[in-house]
Parts: sequence; structure tokens; C-alpha cells
Amino acid sequence: MSNNMNAVCIGCRLRRKKCDRGKPICTSCLELNISPDLCIYPKSKLQLASKDSKITLDLLRSKNKELKEEYEAVKAGEKPSTNSLQNNNVVLSSQNNPSDKIDNTPINPSAEVLGFVQDPINTTVKETNEFLLHCGPLSWVSLMSFEKDFAQLCLQFGQIIAIAKDLRKDSRRGEFIDQADSDTRFNDIKSRLSRILLGIDPNENIFKVMEELFLEIENRLPHYDMVMTLIDRFFITTRIQKMGVIQLNEDSFYETLSQIITKDSNGRVKITVKFPDEYYKTPGVSLLLSIVATMLFQVNQLVNPITSANHLLILDCIKVLFVGFSIFKRTSPTPEAVVSPELAVQLLQGFLYYVGFDRYNPHGREHEKADKTGENAICVRKMVSYARALKLNCDIEKIYRHKSKNYRRSLKKSIEFGLPTKIKRDELYCYDDCQDEYSKSVIVLNELIADFQNIEKISNTLDFIQLVEKNLITKAKNTLRDLFKPIHEDLKTLNEMNFDDLSLVHKFMAITQTFNVRLTLLTLIETYYHHCFARLKQSGYDNTDFCKKYQILAMKYSLLVFQVISGIFSAYRRLWGHENSTTFGSLGTILAIFSTMKFTFRRVTIFAGARVFEGLPVEKSTVILDLFELGKETDSEILNYLLRTQKHPFFTIADLENGVVDNHDEILLKKFSILTDYRFSMLSAAVSMYNLAESLNNSRYDLNFVRLNRAFYFALKLVSFFTRLEYRNEVYGKDSLTSGKNKKNTINEVNLEEFYRQAISTKSNDALDLEIFFSAPNSSGFF
Repeated sequence: MSNNMNAVCIGCRLRRKKCDRGKPICTSCLELNISPDLCIYPKSKLQLASKDSKITLDLLRSKNKELKEEYEAVKAGEKPSTNSLQNNNVVLSSQNNPSDKIDNTPINPSAEVLGFVQDPINTTVKETNEFLLHCGPLSWVSLMSFEKDFAQLCLQFGQIIAIAKDLRKDSRRGEFIDQADSDTRFNDIKSRLSRILLGIDPNENIFKVMEELFLEIENRLPHYDMVMTLIDRFFITTRIQKMGVIQLNEDSFYETLSQIITKDSNGRVKITVKFPDEYYKTPGVSLLLSIVATMLFQVNQLVNPITSANHLLILDCIKVLFVGFSIFKRTSPTPEAVVSPELAVQLLQGFLYYVGFDRYNPHGREHEKADKTGENAICVRKMVSYARALKLNCDIEKIYRHKSKNYRRSLKKSIEFGLPTKIKRDELYCYDDCQDEYSKSVIVLNELIADFQNIEKISNTLDFIQLVEKNLITKAKNTLRDLFKPIHEDLKTLNEMNFDDLSLVHKFMAITQTFNVRLTLLTLIETYYHHCFARLKQSGYDNTDFCKKYQILAMKYSLLVFQVISGIFSAYRRLWGHENSTTFGSLGTILAIFSTMKFTFRRVTIFAGARVFEGLPVEKSTVILDLFELGKETDSEILNYLLRTQKHPFFTIADLENGVVDNHDEILLKKFSILTDYRFSMLSAAVSMYNLAESLNNSRYDLNFVRLNRAFYFALKLVSFFTRLEYRNEVYGKDSLTSGKNKKNTINEVNLEEFYRQAISTKSNDALDLEIFFSAPNSSGFF
């Protein structure tokens, strides 16, 4: 009998239970009411000697070594060994090979049906039977793969930025991390948990370790009254039903809170969970810490913080709590309790807030970590498993009929706000009593992504474009038009709002939170136009007005996103200095849309940056070396010089968001053809970036979490670099950009780190001081 037939499901394996290999769920898991998604059969034996921890550890180390060797081979451009691929069950797709050559021979559009050859722009589809990990051609990685020259520039430019950012770490974040790393007691707790996970120490030790962990958490939390204040502020913000986060029932949470903490005689938090009987309360503690860490981050952005509590230290505790709870699930005599809907609510909510902060918000330990280990896939798997254990894919009115109406409403909101693209569309319930502009737009967004997946592999380019325009772009534009006011009108309202009038708090929060979906829809429209443009170029339409039209439309919406994000920060500028700033939730509301802003920012930077880079009169293979020969003029001086020579007026947000002109080719080409001029587009983006950077300056908050975010930082420096190159070309002539003793080297031959160090140490008046270019707060680089 094969290994596959002998294997039991992973759930039974971990519980050491007999498995009858039932489909879609075995009898043992069915009796425990475990979700079918957790009853998984491996294709081969796990090959881990669980009874001998030494053998298990050696096997894990061997697997790790193989993966590292494979990774290094991939980086070096070598073909991984067959044995390594087979041993690690790697599945290779042959249809979307990035090395496939595309036939760019011009084709007469009227002569024959166009065939679309698969290429890197369609290589990122990763799907399982349960959920979608990427959106194929809609992913930013796929977009970048089409812009090969620009991707190479970004790779090299990113290396220098990484070195520069090491020299300019946020002082608070550096201090917090040093404090966490030097905590020997906490590190000992983590070490002991690892030993239990590896089977070196007995499972029974988990209860003692968790008791010590709770003592450490109590020491790291602020005083009890401060904790309660932070929780109250959290619910004030989330009562605005426009936030793209999973909803949390307030009454239910406070009921849980009363069962897990109390106030001791010294005014400190005391965790009242007792082991082993009350281990099932651990998810409630995780949820509490997720909320406190999120709110503490906001408090710590004050120039004069009102508490010394460390949000990063609390994030570390959450991660360790999840590890401890995973051991409970493995060893509990009543495993059905750990997957009950009641616990799953807290698990999912705590996990989402923690992951959202730690991976997507500034200061998190995992912030923007490269996903080379499949961690994103693991996070998605956990979230979907918890959501299914919650039965979010079922009729909540029936499943949770024993709970309050408000509780059921919060779970419905969780579907529409938290997980719409991760649970398949045909499993979602759309509830009439939870319909508002935000939830409707999220549902439409989910439909637009799913509909694109149905047509993305259509081979005929003209058919593809017709379907994208008629069925997708029109639907996205109609959603923006029907559900929201024009963006320029809402920004005008925010800029003129009287912050002395506290009755406007709800209106302010409601308007700002809608930018989550509006920015996503705008960027989706831009992405659709980009794909039309890319496919036309691949099919031989390069020099036609038809292709130019989609280039203009993609640039139009790219610059619109630049201006909208800049406009949002500009609208906040008055509020950040106002005495009612906290009451209006200035930091909480900007954080609620910050992740969306950075993702949309990254996407439009790819398209707009690539178009500008194509036009710059520089040698593409050695352009990065120009960075070391640029002058010391400030960005504002260079920008002002270039603006004085600019003849065409810049477009406003109202101009760019007007979708009527998009369907009139002649008017569109006449009014917006200037967008194909790399210089105009570069200056348009530069003005937006400069205004954005200026809007961050205030005396109340430290907004380095925006400045140091990779998407924003990269865009700022890239625009600065482009404007400096154009300045050099304008003043000294094209030859100056291709001269210099180092220009004989190619990018791959350059030791960028050594160049960077030399540039910093160079005292020549003609050399660019890169330490200032990348690091100085106000003198250069738009800072």
C-alpha cells in the first residue's frame, strides 16, 4: 500500500487518533466538529520521528539546509537539483515560465485574430481549493515583471535605500527593539516554548511557562486605568462603520475582559486566567493585547508620549501567546473546545489585528518582510481556518441565533470588511440589514477581482480589452459615482472643516474611512488599463493611437492616486496641530487607511515610474551610477527650477477623476496626450510627493511611520532621483549623464555598498552626499 494510502489526516496525527480517511472529513474530526479545512491528508508521510526529538531535529535541519541550497541556486540563476525539488514536493508550472520569449513581430490588427502569448505578467496565480493567495495578473509582482528595465533599476536603487535606512532608523523603534532583545527573562520563556514544540521538553511544561509569560505580560502592560482608556478609544474609532477591519462586538469583548483581567492593589493589570483548567481563555488575552498594542502605537507617536509602555514588547507577547495556544490545541484532552465558534471569534479577531499591525503597519517586527518562506500563505490559511470555524461562510442568523442582534451584526460586518476576497464568492452571504455604501463597494470590489480571473486568459487581445472596459472598468467607475461624492468635493469638505465643532467628528471619520475602498477601486481601474496597454504592446500595437489611449488612461489614474493620497495628508495637516486632534481620531483614522494607501502607492509607482524611466535620456544599464555624481542642490531648489520651465498647467483631482472623457477618444487624446511626456508626468508626481512630505511636518506627532514606510520612502527618493537626473540633463547637457570614470561598469558589476560608503566619505564639493540625500530630515530628498 502506498504512503498516501497509509497516511492519516494531520489533525488525527497530532492528536494520535485513529483515522478512517473519510472524505471530505474523517469520522474522528467530524465527531469533534472540526472544520473540513483542518482535516488535511498529506500526499506522503510527514517523515518526522516524533518519538525521537533528536532525530526530528536533525531531519528539520537537513530540510532547512536543502531549502537554503535551493534558494541560493535560484538566486545565482542555476537550476535547482531534481532531488531537492522532489524531496520538498515543489510543483513547477510549465505554462507560465518567465523565460518564455514573446514574439513582438508587428501584427496588423485587422488582418487576423490576435493571439496572446503567456508571459511573466501572468505568472503569479497561486490558488488552492480553499482560497486564493494572489490575484494573478492583478498582483504588483506581476505588474513589475512586465517592466524589466524599471524592475532592474528598482532592485539596485532598493539596495542603496536599504543601506541608507540602516543609518536612519527611527530612534524609538530602535530603542524598543533593543529593549526587547535584551529582555533575558522573556527570551528564556520563548526558548522553553521552542523546546516543548520540538519535543525536547514534555508538553506538561506548557502550563508553568504560560504562567510565567502572564507575569511578564503584566509587567509590560501600562497601568489598568490606561489600558481601559485605550480600549475605550479603540471602540470609539471602530464604531464608525466605514473601517476596513473585522468588526468586534463591544459588549461581548467587555464580558470577556471581565473574565481575564482585574485591577490589583497597585493599580496594575492582573491576568486572572488559571492553568490548566482555563487555558481556553488565552485567545481572549491575545485579543486584548492586539487592541492595546494598536492603540499604544498611536499614543507613542506623540512628541511627548503620555506613557512609557512599549507597543513592540506587547506585540512580542502576542506572538508567544499564539505559539502557546498552538501547543494547547495539540495536547488538550478536549480539543473540540479550541475550535468552537466562541473561541474562534477571539482567535480570528486577535490574529487579524496582530497580523495587520505586525506585518502591514509601521513598527511591526514583520513589517514588509519579504515572503520567501511562505509566511503570507500560512497567515491566510490560519485566517480562513478560523473564519470557517466561526462559520462565517454560513447563515449567521441561524448559526448564532442564541447571540444578541448586535453580536450577529458584528459578524456580518466581519464578512464584508474582513475576508471578502479570501472566502469564495459563492459562499458569502449578503445581508440586507448590513448594507451601506462601504459594504456595497467592498462586495463590488470582490466581484471585480473574481470577474477578472474569469477573463484573464482570453487569448484574443481585442476581446479581452472589450470585456475589461465594458464589464469591469465601467462597473468600478459606476460604483465610485453612485456610492460616493467626487473625491475633490470630499477633500474640499475636509480642508474647510471646523475642528472646533465636535459634532463633526462622525462626519470626518466617515469621509476619511471611505478612502480605503475608493483608492482600491481607483488603483484597480489603473491596473485594468495597464493590462490593456501591456497586451497591446505585446501584440504589436506599440505605435498606434489605440495603444496610446490606454497608456494615457493608466497614467491618468496613476497621477490621480498620487494626488489623492497627497490631498488626504494635506487635509490632515490642520488637524494634527489642533487641540481636538485626538477627539477627531487623527492618528487612528489615518492608520485605518494607511495600508491601503501604501499598497495603491506602490502599484501606481510601478506604472508611472516605468513610463518616466523609459523617457529619461540616460543609459539604462548604468543609470544608478549617476546617483554618485549628482549635485548637492536641495530637491525644492531643483523642483522650483524645473517648474519655471514647465509650460503646460498641471491637472487637478477634478480633471483626473472625471471619467466621462475616458470614453471619448478624440477628446481624451487632445486633453491628456501630455501624460505621455515623461517630463510632465515626472513633475506632476514630484509636486504631489513634495506636498505630501510638507504635510507631515508638525509639532505634535512624530510621523516617521509614513516617511520610513518602504512604499512612500521609495517613491519619494525615486522621484527625487529622476528630477535630479533631469536637472543635470537640462543644465549640463546629455553628455554629462553618460560621462565619468565608472560608466564602463554595468550594474551587476558594481559593488553598490562600497560605492555608497565611498560617496559618504568623499569630501569633494562635486560629489553628492548620499547620507544627506537618503537620511537628512529636511535638507534634501523631499525630507
